[in-house]
Amino acid sequence: MNKTETSSQTNSNKEISLLSCIKTNWINFWFADLPLYPIAAFRILFGVYLLVFFLAALPYIDLFFSNQGVYAPFLIPDIAPPISVAWGIYLVAIGLIISFILGYKTKIITPLLLVTFVYHYLLDSAVQNTSYDRMIMLFLGLLCFANLDSVWSISPHRKPMNEESRRISNCIIKILAIQMTLFYTFTGIYKLFMPAWHTGLIIKMTMVSAWGTPFAFWFVNTVNPPIWFYDALTYSLIIFELSCGILFWIKPLQKYIFIIGIIFHISVWFFLDIPQFMICPLTYVLFMPHDEVKGLFEKLFYFISKYKKQLSLIRKEKP
Repeated sequence: MNKTETSSQTNSNKEISLLSCIKTNWINFWFADLPLYPIAAFRILFGVYLLVFFLAALPYIDLFFSNQGVYAPFLIPDIAPPISVAWGIYLVAIGLIISFILGYKTKIITPLLLVTFVYHYLLDSAVQNTSYDRMIMLFLGLLCFANLDSVWSISPHRKPMNEESRRISNCIIKILAIQMTLFYTFTGIYKLFMPAWHTGLIIKMTMVSAWGTPFAFWFVNTVNPPIWFYDALTYSLIIFELSCGILFWIKPLQKYIFIIGIIFHISVWFFLDIPQFMICPLTYVLFMPHDEVKGLFEKLFYFISKYKKQLSLIRKEKP
C-alpha cells in the first residue's frame, strides 16, 4: 500500500470516527440513561403551580364553569353542567392535581389531569388563548409519555424502571427544555423586529393599563422615572430573551441566568399582575444536571421535615 492509499484510509477512518462520535453524542443528548430527578422535581413544581392555578378560580366556580354563570364555550358545544356537577368536576381536578404532586400512579393520573384541564379551559369565560394556557396543555400532553413517579413519589409497588423507560423520559426532559428555549428566543425575536418594542414607552403604558397592579400605577405616577429608564428596561428584556436560550445550556452560567429569569418573572407578577408566567422558571430544573437537582430537593425535603418536627414540638409544649 502506497502513501496516498494510506493517507486516504486514515482520512476515511477519521471521518467515520467523527460521524460515530456525532451519532453517539446525538443519541446521548436525546436518550441518555440517567436518573430522572429533574422530571420528578418538575412534576412537583408544576403540580404546585397547577394547584394554585385552580384554587384561584375557587370563588368563581358557579360563574366560570356552570350553566348558571357567564362562560364562553370555545370550539365545543354548550356543555356547561349544573352547579353541583361543576363543583364535582372541579373537586376531581383538585384531587388529580394533588395525586400528580405526590406522584401517585402518574401514568393514569396525568392523562386524566390533561382532560380535566382542557375541559375547564374550554369553559372559562376568560379564555383568550393565552400562551401560558397552551404551555400547560403542551406540558401535560408530553408528561403523559414520561415516567414521573420513579423518585419522590408515593406510588405503591413500584417496579424497577427499565432502561427504555428512562431513555424515553429523558427525551421528554429535552423536548420540554427546548420548548422553553424556543419560547424565550422567539419572544425576543418578535420584540426585536416590532417597532413598538424599540422604545420604552410600551412598558410604561402597559404598567398603567388593565394589566397594571396598584403598585405599578403608583410607581409610574409617583416615582415617575424618565423615559430612558423604560428604554433601558426594554433593551435589557430583549437581550435577556434572546440570550437565555443559549445561556440556559451552559452549565457554568446557569445559576446566574436562572436568577435573572426568576427576578424577571417575579417583577412581571409584581408590576403587571400576570403570575401565570411563573410557570417558566419552574422549567429551569429541566436544564440542571440530575445530581444538582437531587441535592437541591433533598435539602428542601430535609428543611420541610425539620420544620414539621419543630411545629409538632411547639404544639406538644402548648398547655
